[in-house]
Amino acid sequence: MQLSHAVAKRCLSLACLATLCAGCSLAGGPRPADVSYDAARREINGPAEEYRSDVRQASYEQEQRTQERFGDEDAGFQLGDLKPSAVAEKVKKISGKGRDPDAAQELFERGDRLYEQALQAQGEERQRLLLEAAPLFEEAAKRWPGSTLEHDAMFRMGECFYFADHYVEANEAFEKLVSQYKNSRYLDAIDVRRFTLAQYWLEWERANPESFYELNVLDNKRPWRDTKGHALRLYDRIRLDDPTGKLADDATMAAANAYFLAGDYLKADMFYSDLRRTYPSSEHQFNAHFLGVQAKLLTYQGEDYSVTPLEEADKLVDQIRRQFPQEYAQNREEVDQAAGQVRKLKAERHWRMAEYFERRWEYGSARYYYDLIVKEFAGTPIAAEARQRLAALSDKPADPPQHFQWLADAFDAGKDRLAIPTKEEKAQQEVQR
Repeated sequence: MQLSHAVAKRCLSLACLATLCAGCSLAGGPRPADVSYDAARREINGPAEEYRSDVRQASYEQEQRTQERFGDEDAGFQLGDLKPSAVAEKVKKISGKGRDPDAAQELFERGDRLYEQALQAQGEERQRLLLEAAPLFEEAAKRWPGSTLEHDAMFRMGECFYFADHYVEANEAFEKLVSQYKNSRYLDAIDVRRFTLAQYWLEWERANPESFYELNVLDNKRPWRDTKGHALRLYDRIRLDDPTGKLADDATMAAANAYFLAGDYLKADMFYSDLRRTYPSSEHQFNAHFLGVQAKLLTYQGEDYSVTPLEEADKLVDQIRRQFPQEYAQNREEVDQAAGQVRKLKAERHWRMAEYFERRWEYGSARYYYDLIVKEFAGTPIAAEARQRLAALSDKPADPPQHFQWLADAFDAGKDRLAIPTKEEKAQQEVQR
């Protein structure tokens, strides 16, 4: 039989404890989710300091001069003015909420002052200042769309929500920024934020398993429902939004491990396979191979189903021994145990087929599978049993006796009459006529 779920979880904890928390400070023993997350957040505060100085007044002034020169002239009525987006822009302009670089810059500066004050504050005061700054950055972005200021304001809004512990709003702000600016210069920092959020949500869900009908209406740190699903989606967004980023392989491995721990071995196998194929230089390659073997063994459904998981697991074991000699030496017992499990399951498949043909008196086919067991699994108890069966069947006919030979002959004769003549046969028939 297959490895038990408990054994699989033990293999995961032994081989991949660090990769569950790759890319931040969560590696280590189990801790309460909030404590772990606070530690991780303190460690990655660096990017916030780095990007605080990225707002450059000169770039905004240059954009404003360009807009004054080319963008503010009234070209009269255009057919495009009837589009819903254009109508909405007109309404904003009439109401005093339209495009206004000066207002956008003033709103950004007000938000930035509050943001700087918040970074020096603590506790509830810090959260209050951040939540006051966030809507100012949001409004600044709306008042100057398509500008560098909009780009910076959208990121700063996400940072405000992030450090105010409004994680859902922070993620929404970051996703909107990445969607609008595919090659954002903040992408590395956003990946770190989203990776840490995904880890926090997964840790919280493991400590507090949710029912499918459970709703969250009070905790700003979590989605309103399906915390684990949101965490896994974040890992996927990191991979898709920044496939060559520093955390793309970490997110792939973390997602695979999360599915493995949840018992969804098919999805875990898919993510391990993706990491092995897409990130050949990743530091997680050995674990992706090792845990991929375990996932494939756990997806195998028995002799009546496809042998593909066993064949693929066998190939992974060979790759581990060739490509990772050092890691193989450190994990020899677990790898060899998995290899033995693969061989055992493949031998059981051959034995099952041999017994099937033997019951049907098709002794030639039965001997083929017994002989296969002897050759492939020499020195094992099942090979010795296969030799005994071969000796017992040695004088048996390859095919079962035909009890209705006259009926078989009739069918063969019918086939001859119905056979389509070849060109030569047709020519010969014409000559005879």
